[in-house]
Amino acid sequence: MTRRHIYSYFDPDFYSANAPACPSGNAGDSVVPLRAGMLRWDRSVGFDDLADLVRRLDVLSGGNGEPVGLLGVLCHGRPGALRVLSRASGLLTIANLSSHGPALRGMNAALHRNQGAAAPSPLVVFLACSAAAGTSGRVLFEAISTWMPGTRVVGFQRLLTLDATRPRERADGSICLPPDVRVTPDVYDPERPIAGQEGSSYDDPTSLPFATPEAVHAREFRDGELWRDTADGAGGNVPLRAPTRAGAP
Repeated sequence: MTRRHIYSYFDPDFYSANAPACPSGNAGDSVVPLRAGMLRWDRSVGFDDLADLVRRLDVLSGGNGEPVGLLGVLCHGRPGALRVLSRASGLLTIANLSSHGPALRGMNAALHRNQGAAAPSPLVVFLACSAAAGTSGRVLFEAISTWMPGTRVVGFQRLLTLDATRPRERADGSICLPPDVRVTPDVYDPERPIAGQEGSSYDDPTSLPFATPEAVHAREFRDGELWRDTADGAGGNVPLRAPTRAGAP
């Protein structure tokens, strides 16, 4: 069974009407060519807050549609916080997570809908700067994965950057930007605002690794526990626990 890969992004902060994210999912639009090491995406979807993302996933996974195997969530972040809520609601942190737990549970239900009995666990990758860094990041993501049982949840410990070096032309002649998100070696600067982080590694983004579960500085969580973490400062991830569920990689 084919499983869809959905790239979602916090609409108030990323892309624009003149330069939306690729791919649109429309049959007439060109497919974004894969680069070595990057995640494959079938469709991009903007969202205004966490509840809106759940509604959109419900539509995409409803009925007898293809199940969603991979969900990317592009948003701003800082250690222990994700900007996936409305501007009025602020950041998603461990302090307010219980209030938004039902939305996470709804997201998880949408991801598990129409999955076959032997299908691998769905994967959610939060493409947010440093959100999984340190103790506060670990605590937040352990709690998120508790609300999303049976799903692999990934966050990053360093700043990320969008590589906008290869815009694509769509069928209608408009331009879209591929979701080429990369991991930098730069740490979060608490003196700067969450949307104004800058690092030293942005001049040549093509030299940076793509933001994937296997990338350096990635952390993977399953069922409330840290399951995979960076092995050392040079990179490389090692599993901390053996898989315990059928279909887990």
